[in-house]
Amino acid sequence: VADHEAQVASKATGVLMKVLVEEGMTVHEGQLLAELDNSSATAAVAQAEAQMNKADATFQYAEQSIKKQLISKREYDQANFDMQTQKAALQTARLQLAYTRILAPVSGVIAERSVKVGNLIQVNQNLFRIVGMDPLQAVLNVPERQLGILKAGQAVQLEADALPGKKFTGDILRIAPTVDAASGTFRVTCQFRDKTATLKPGMFGRIDIVY
Repeated sequence: VADHEAQVASKATGVLMKVLVEEGMTVHEGQLLAELDNSSATAAVAQAEAQMNKADATFQYAEQSIKKQLISKREYDQANFDMQTQKAALQTARLQLAYTRILAPVSGVIAERSVKVGNLIQVNQNLFRIVGMDPLQAVLNVPERQLGILKAGQAVQLEADALPGKKFTGDILRIAPTVDAASGTFRVTCQFRDKTATLKPGMFGRIDIVY
C-alpha cells in the first residue's frame, strides 16, 4: 500500500481550461496540475480592488477630518469599518482567483485523472488522485506466538507475486500493540523504498523476516 494518498478536489467552480499532468506522471507538492477559467475571478478581484481603494480614500479623509473635529466619532468609525470590510472582500476575491489554479497537495504519482478539458467543475469535485510511491508499506498478520520475536527496525525481504525473481529489501516500521482476538494475529507494518518504482501499490507478495 502507499504511504500516503490524496484526492485533489477543486475549491472553485469553473470550466476546466488546461490539464498539465497525466496518469503515471510524478508530481511534487505545490506543482500546478490544472487551471480553471479565471475570467470571472479576475474581474471580481478588479472590482474588489476598486471598492477597497474607494473605502481607503474615504477613511484617509475621515482620519484627517476627525483630527480637525470636522466629523463625528461615529462617522470616523463607520469609515474605518467600511475600509476593513472592503479589505476582507479583496482578500476573499484574491483567494477565489488562486483557487482556479489546481495545485498538488502532496508529492507522488498521478494514479487517476477524473476530468477532461472543457468540463464544468464544481466545488469539492475530485479531479485527480495522487499516490505516494516512496516509501511503500506492506502489512503482515503475524501469529501471536511470534510477538516477542519481532521488533521495529528488523530487516525484511519482499518478493511480489507479479514480479517473480525480484526481491526488495526493507525493514519493520511498526508493530501493533494489540492482538486480534478473532484471528490470533497482530499487525506488522513493513516499509520499502524502491527507487526503481517497480513495486506498485496493490501488489501481493511474501515477506521473509530476518531475526
